Amino acid sequence: MDQLWFLIPVTVFVLGSIWMASRLKHDDTLNDHKDGLE
Repeated sequence: MDQLWFLIPVTVFVLGSIWMASRLKHDDTLNDHKDGLE
């Protein structure tokens, strides 16, 4: 049970980091696209 309490926050943190990274990457590509169009 102790391992679970340690794994849950770590898993959430890792998944959150990956999600944020992909979001930021996606925003960057969208902004680059806009700059290219303008």
